[in-house]
This record gives sequence, structure tokens and C-alpha cells, in this order.
Amino acid sequence: MNILYTIDNNYFPQVFVSIKSLLKYNENLLDIYIVTEDLKLENKKVLLGIADVSNANIHFMRPPQIEKGLKVDRGSKSQYYRLFIDDIFRGIDIDKIVFLDADTMITSKNFFNIFELDMKGNTIGACIDPWGKKYRNLFNLNSDMNMFNSGVLLIDVNAWIKRDIADKMRSLI
Repeated sequence: MNILYTIDNNYFPQVFVSIKSLLKYNENLLDIYIVTEDLKLENKKVLLGIADVSNANIHFMRPPQIEKGLKVDRGSKSQYYRLFIDDIFRGIDIDKIVFLDADTMITSKNFFNIFELDMKGNTIGACIDPWGKKYRNLFNLNSDMNMFNSGVLLIDVNAWIKRDIADKMRSLI
């Protein structure tokens, strides 16, 4: 089972709690990928330490190249790393991965059922965002459009690469 976080050093406390909650309910081998460019060494050691006493491996990954024209609307550019799955996992054999926002708490072992979902050929699995109507109005989007919450995503890595999603994101940026 593969988990992905994309953070900067400011989100260390949140990702620490999220990973602890993940490990609390985990019964399988987990590979946790953390994409970061500025996580302090002492924070990396803390995360590696909690993985050592659990059934998990933590892999620190270099961030993808982000276009200079990218405008960060809130938070950090690390929030955009998830868009570049092909750059992050090039040469790594991963079929599915679950992306989690750093502030996501796992509260049950039922969370891991997400890996059993049949994606039916879709590139991502996500939930409709309950705040969608307010966001649609804020951004002048069509009121009939659905928005999904990007804080928990089931991603078919091979489909992402095959469908050139990262290139489409780059052109939008």
C-alpha cells in the first residue's frame, strides 16, 4: 500500500499527526512517500523513527519542477506537487497511491479499504466537495459543475502517466 504526502517544513506537525494516525490503524506494509524540498533533518529523523517501530517505510522524494509562472493562492507550492505524479514516480513501480493532505486524520482501519476500490478505468477516485457551491460562486464557475475534494485521492499512477495529466496541468498553469 502506497501513501503520498506533499509538504513543506511548515506542515511537519500536521503530517506527523497524520502519519501517526495512519500507522495506528495499519495492519499491512505501507510505503509512505513524502515529497518535500525543505523538511529539516531533525523532522525527517522523527518521521523515520516512527516508521521504524511500525510496518512502514518512509521515502523522502525530491519535488517536481514547478513552472515559474505558478501563482500560489494559499499555503505553499508544495500543495501543487501532487499534480506531477509522473515526475515524482518516474522509474518507480507503483500502480495505485493514496494522496493525503498533511492535516488528514485516519480514525479507523476501514480507511485501508480504499485500496480495494475498483477505479473502473478512472485516473483518480475522489469525493464530491461539500463546499462546492460556495467555491463555484466564488470562482464564477457553472453552478451545475461538481468539484471534488483533493485532500484524499486514490490515484491510478499508470493512468495518470498514460493520459499525460501532468502535461495538462502544466498547460493550465
